[in-house]
Amino acid sequence: MTIEQGRDVHDTRGNLLGRVKAEEGDHLKLADEYGKHIWVPVDMVHDSNGLTVDQKAEILNADPTIDSDISDVDEEMEESFPASDPPSFTPER
Repeated sequence: MTIEQGRDVHDTRGNLLGRVKAEEGDHLKLADEYGKHIWVPVDMVHDSNGLTVDQKAEILNADPTIDSDISDVDEEMEESFPASDPPSFTPER
């Protein structure tokens, strides 16, 4: 199903989830009224009298195309901590 940008998407109760920004793989990228992005599975969106997301759909707050596993930088940082001795402390006299 190809869904054009700019269409409103609602939940099953009629609440606005957001407006379609893009179709990214198997998810629709929506922008809510504050500009925050959410992603919903395309196969859970139904087009009957407007776009509605199935109540069983998992709504994501992070881009599903980005690997959510720990990044290489985070891993290296964890392995190298502490990187040096703590700073020295000289009490006031």
